[in-house]
Amino acid sequence: ILPVPTVALVQGACFGGGVGIVCAMWWLYFAEPTGQFVSDARERFEARNPRGAYAWGYGHFAIYMATAAVGAGIAAVVDVAADESHTSMTTSTLAVAVPVTVYLLCMMLLHWRTRAPGHQAAYLVCAVAVMVYGALGLSIIGLGILLAVLVGYVALAGRAPRALRPTR
Repeated sequence: ILPVPTVALVQGACFGGGVGIVCAMWWLYFAEPTGQFVSDARERFEARNPRGAYAWGYGHFAIYMATAAVGAGIAAVVDVAADESHTSMTTSTLAVAVPVTVYLLCMMLLHWRTRAPGHQAAYLVCAVAVMVYGALGLSIIGLGILLAVLVGYVALAGRAPRALRPTR
């Protein structure tokens, strides 16, 4: 059992990490350009070539499941931090890191055609870093920081002057 100030610090880090992860996931989802992709998928579906539409629609199931699993993982981390669980911090951190990785990979694959290769590489590098960090079993605040770095990259790359932006 940890002393009270240490418990408060660990629980604060869990809270900060959880909020950071959820906010970053929200931002990354809605920062992606989807309008043109959805209209292209609709046109292909109407032209009897539904693969793109099915991939887009069913691909979101994995994103939604990963998002729900992140919430369950954060709850597991909070239980471990409050000393109300029999699992280790590594296991509970992996319960967050694995669905975050699935989320990032699904986002990368669903937006493969609409993003520049640099964005795809950034999502992949962040996914690998999240898994490595999760395997270390440290506080989830580090996962939130990793996702915040990805958000920063995506935001800054989107604000580059038009001449410097990669072609899509």
